[in-house]
Amino acid sequence: MKLDRVQHDSYRDACFSLGLVEDDKEYIEGIIETSQWSSTNSLRNLFATLLSSDTLGLPEFVWDSCWPYLSDDILYNRRRDLQHPELVLRDDEVKNLALAEVEKILRRH
Repeated sequence: MKLDRVQHDSYRDACFSLGLVEDDKEYIEGIIETSQWSSTNSLRNLFATLLSSDTLGLPEFVWDSCWPYLSDDILYNRRRDLQHPELVLRDDEVKNLALAEVEKILRRH
């Protein structure tokens, strides 16, 4: 969709650029703030709740802004589960594992 000479991937993106869709900044700040006192699993539950309630204007943007907080325990858990304390994961692997955890939560909702 083209709007003001700017090509947008979706109608939702075009609406977001016009300010018609709620700004996700408050949700990003909330996730970051909550990460100071809450478990990573609780943060993923919060993110899943926001997704399932269709609250986020641009879920991908929120994920891209918050994935380090939503995946903070992934490497530790993987090392423990595989009994491989020297395991190294690339960022994309950590992201995919964290997204798999979010998907599990969404399936339970």
